[in-house]
Amino acid sequence: DYMSISTDRIDEKIDQLVYHVRHLNEFDQSTSINAHELLCFIRLAIWEDEAGFIEWLKKKTHEVNPNVLSRLIIHEADKDESMNKIDGVELRFHVFKDGNETFKHNHRQDFITIPLRGAYENTQSRWFSANAF
Repeated sequence: DYMSISTDRIDEKIDQLVYHVRHLNEFDQSTSINAHELLCFIRLAIWEDEAGFIEWLKKKTHEVNPNVLSRLIIHEADKDESMNKIDGVELRFHVFKDGNETFKHNHRQDFITIPLRGAYENTQSRWFSANAF
């Protein structure tokens, strides 16, 4: 029996993924599989009801870093009463105008990258202070 994928079902998958990372403290291969599963649900929801999906997206936070990327936050980290992030559990889509325009930078949290088009190359560097030698 075929079941329609609604944005409510996507929200359930997001909640499951966040629970996995936040409360079970699991960020491993299963997290990557769950992120891929979420992406499949999103693709199916777009296919089934593109207009409904666009309305769902409009309710999410959008940020723009001019000439580099647009960021769509589909789950924001929990915040305290001062609006400081309590943890770093966020789910975001980054849309790069040109992937070659990214620059070397660091991340405070672990993350999963799923390129929808093109490829991702992870480069790790070790930084030393001038006084280290």
